[in-house]
Amino acid sequence: MPLQVNKFKESVLKEKFNVTQQRLKSRIENAFKVDKKNKTATLKDGKLSQQTLEAIQHIMGFLVSDVAFTQEELITELVNVIVSNKLQIDKDLFLKQSDKIALCTLLLLHNATFDFKGHKLGYTKISTEKESISYNTKFVDADENEVEHIESFGNLHVTGWVVLNNNGKDVTMGHPIMSTNLDAETWCVEELFHIEPFNDDMPNHMCKRIKLKGDLTISDCFRIGEIAV
Repeated sequence: MPLQVNKFKESVLKEKFNVTQQRLKSRIENAFKVDKKNKTATLKDGKLSQQTLEAIQHIMGFLVSDVAFTQEELITELVNVIVSNKLQIDKDLFLKQSDKIALCTLLLLHNATFDFKGHKLGYTKISTEKESISYNTKFVDADENEVEHIESFGNLHVTGWVVLNNNGKDVTMGHPIMSTNLDAETWCVEELFHIEPFNDDMPNHMCKRIKLKGDLTISDCFRIGEIAV
């Protein structure tokens, strides 16, 4: 619970529950008796106010996860490693290739697995901020006047997925690993995009959907594409 407190902006906690991060963490710590030997925590009688309870319910009702590293952090670390190993580098030229280096890193991480000592192996996938956007659809306001509506798939990133065992059923949860500045439509070949109905319940609402499920590679034009079978 104290870890969750750190993931929420203090302004939000003050507005909703009139409490600072430090004060809420203090209340949580004072409300529980910790048995370090048995690794348990027990709620003390009468030590939790209604407002504190509501604050705890709020912070525990969200899974807040920051990306492990960004494109900028990746490039900075690569430059630092090269320099620390006393290798010659034209830094300006290297930085101009940042997008291509990030694209290559995405491919290296795609379809990788990792063991987090859980129910099953975790795995990673290249993803986009949006999987689909409306296609050839006219948007209007309340007065039936056409309005401009611009949608985007957003940037490419890598998502890590873990499979948890919840009462005998698999529950899959994703968390961000690497973010980039790479616009999906710019850095993916057209063949990865498909025009199809949004879903079975809306057969007339067509959408443009990106499919990054299979084995991927870098095309001749240096964009992400599928490996030819």
